[in-house]
Amino acid sequence: MDEVTSIKRQVENYQRRLNVLKEQQALKGSNTPPEVVLEIEDIEAKITNLQSELQQFPGGSKPVAVSPTSSSPERKDAPGPLSISNIFAGIIITVVGGLVLTGIVSFGPNLFGSFFGPPTPTITPTATETPVEEIVLINTDTPTPTWTPTVADVSTPTETWTPTFEPTIIETATPTPTHSPSSTPTPTPSCPTSPVYFQDIWRSLEDELGCPTSNSTSDFTYQMFDGGLFAWRKFPDPTIYTFLNNGRWESFPDPGTSDPCPEATGLNLNFGFRTVWCENKNIRDEVRMPRSGELDGKNNQIQNFENGIIMTVGTGDVFVLYSDSQWQAF
Repeated sequence: MDEVTSIKRQVENYQRRLNVLKEQQALKGSNTPPEVVLEIEDIEAKITNLQSELQQFPGGSKPVAVSPTSSSPERKDAPGPLSISNIFAGIIITVVGGLVLTGIVSFGPNLFGSFFGPPTPTITPTATETPVEEIVLINTDTPTPTWTPTVADVSTPTETWTPTFEPTIIETATPTPTHSPSSTPTPTPSCPTSPVYFQDIWRSLEDELGCPTSNSTSDFTYQMFDGGLFAWRKFPDPTIYTFLNNGRWESFPDPGTSDPCPEATGLNLNFGFRTVWCENKNIRDEVRMPRSGELDGKNNQIQNFENGIIMTVGTGDVFVLYSDSQWQAF
């Protein structure tokens, strides 16, 4: 198993454990045991660190960046420089035409009178000045509204920032769990019989666990640690199981009570749990300090398969132990 696959599997196991703990927290509210709250915080920190570590490998998941310019359509209806030139040309023609008309009205009688005779008193140009002034004022004001579309065109690119938030949603590059149940159940089971316990879970994991071989019940005790869980099974052979938050499990025949190691001085560790903790440094380094004393898990079910075990230990979770030393909780 390569390191990337191992990290992905650890994230999946942490996430499953975190979901179970948060359901317990939602049900119990303010009565949630402090060890559950602490374990939620630890697992969330673990998941964050593992996802950061996963992104360091080639091919790791990365957010997809979207360029804001890629979604900005080019406006084909925006006025170009030629349209503005035509507007100013129209203004100039209008003004010149108005001036010519004013000159003809104002000075025409005197100009033509010098050739054909004295001006007649019946021509009064004062009344004709009013419409000339109105035409000039209206024409000079008309170019101002032509700038309105350009302001609207400049403001429209601000809408193109909306799609840039979509890739951040895809950052849920949650690693595909190796042991996740298939969304399509196997239509024809290959085993001659079904297990006595945990049939629903087994149906989704039949290809990995194989056929059931035996089943039993046993009393359990368990103890919570910063980085995992120890469980003691009484029947048929006293056995200690270690469930590490990195997704791995191991089992040990109950070694019984031994003298405490220096590291266990002052800690709430007793009997076989203390012996396993002291004599296995790799497990001790992973689970770290105990967060509770030994707790009574009462009687629980155990179902053995060709390639693993499904059982409960009293915590409220169902533990699936695969033959490759990986585990997950349901």
